[in-house]
Amino acid sequence: MIRVQAFAWWSDLMVEHAETFLSLYAVDMDSALEVQPPDSWDSFPLFQLLNDYLRIDYNLCNGKFHKHLQDLFAPLVVRYVDLMESSIAQSIHRGFERESWEPVNNGSGTSEDLFWKLDALQTFIKDLHWPEEEFGKHLETRLKLMSSDMIESCVKRTRAAFELKLQKSPRSTDFRVPQSICTMFNVMVDGKAQSAKLCAMELSQEVQKNHIPTCLTYTLSKTQH
Repeated sequence: MIRVQAFAWWSDLMVEHAETFLSLYAVDMDSALEVQPPDSWDSFPLFQLLNDYLRIDYNLCNGKFHKHLQDLFAPLVVRYVDLMESSIAQSIHRGFERESWEPVNNGSGTSEDLFWKLDALQTFIKDLHWPEEEFGKHLETRLKLMSSDMIESCVKRTRAAFELKLQKSPRSTDFRVPQSICTMFNVMVDGKAQSAKLCAMELSQEVQKNHIPTCLTYTLSKTQH
């Protein structure tokens, strides 16, 4: 009986020892993070390293240090997403202002840049493996809705340029479709494909699904007529 209790105590003591060690480490970690510039993201690899270790340890997952780590980094993650959202929105605006409609991969320079950035941001947040489910779902939903809004904006602006180009084109029987019109059409088609990839949510998120724009399909159907 004493031996069984000893093994149980041993496990508890090792967890307590680990939490004590991590609490001492936390002092230096907090001090180092306090002197980081507000817009520096160099500390994210540290979170990934510690979180990937803690989240697979049954005794330390969501323990005292793990929760402290989440409380420390949650505001940084939110600020990072805020700044990336603003940066991507600005890049869309600048991109369309100087868009040449030269073909680039599946679309144009602006659309390719947008879809790459949205995918990279979602991948980065996913790779954090945020341990607290509610906050993790909040981040996922926010990024899906952000992607939805930005892809909708991209398609609408492309459609406006497409229709303007058609209005200015000659209506003769020997009319040849300019390359720029083909590029615009490809951007809208790729926008629909990217929305399925970047905006789709789980079936349990019925409320958020309603926010994903249906204008992508509508725009393409109008264009094809």
